[in-house]
Amino acid sequence: MVVYNKDDGCQTFEIGNLQAVKRDPDNRIAFKVFNKNGTCPASDMEPGKGYMFGVNETSGCQIYIGYDINYDPTTESWKLNSTGVTMCLSPRVKMFMRDAGPWCIVMVSGSDCRNHTASVASCKTIGDELSGFETPEEFEFMKQRVNTSGWLNATNNRNSALWMDGVRKPECVGNPSCQGLSAFELSDPYLSANPTGFMFNPGQPNGTTEDCLGFVVNPDKTVGIVSTLLVMLVRNNQMKDISFPDVR
Repeated sequence: MVVYNKDDGCQTFEIGNLQAVKRDPDNRIAFKVFNKNGTCPASDMEPGKGYMFGVNETSGCQIYIGYDINYDPTTESWKLNSTGVTMCLSPRVKMFMRDAGPWCIVMVSGSDCRNHTASVASCKTIGDELSGFETPEEFEFMKQRVNTSGWLNATNNRNSALWMDGVRKPECVGNPSCQGLSAFELSDPYLSANPTGFMFNPGQPNGTTEDCLGFVVNPDKTVGIVSTLLVMLVRNNQMKDISFPDVR
């Protein structure tokens, strides 16, 4: 937030440092608010929301701070309420802003093999979920992560894949009316009703017995999402969300 006083110049305040600001005809006040439709509010008395991403200087982890702004006509003041700071657990975890709130995604890999059910269970034991892709940007992040891990190297001859969110709905088994992503039950709690980040391989998803979704490296070293058997064993690789601890 910025407050301009014609005598003292501009003062800038970080989120959480102010709880209220009183209207003053001699001062100008600016708030940064997020508006999805790209239009300015009709009045400065309309409620607003905003947020910022940053990096914790000590841990190097991404942080999120959200805030609400509401005008009180009785006191002629704007009230500012901050969500406080939430943070991803590791610097290698990427934070994305979804409509439902901030969401952290990480690629997890190991040496043992697990089917989809076992991967879901291992996530839940530590309070996490297998993640989906809300946007193409999230998909591209995972593509960058597998590239950094060497999965896209020409010398990598393994069938590399990650389990992700998505299990075929029981009513869609053998039902040709179920098409695309709508055939799958998604448990990622922050996904919208129509996510755009599930970038399927050509012709995918296919097959009524291929129950789960996976992020795969194709033979030509491109990447995409496919439907595959629930019991298929994948080397302990998964992409999941990471819960947000409070910064203390």
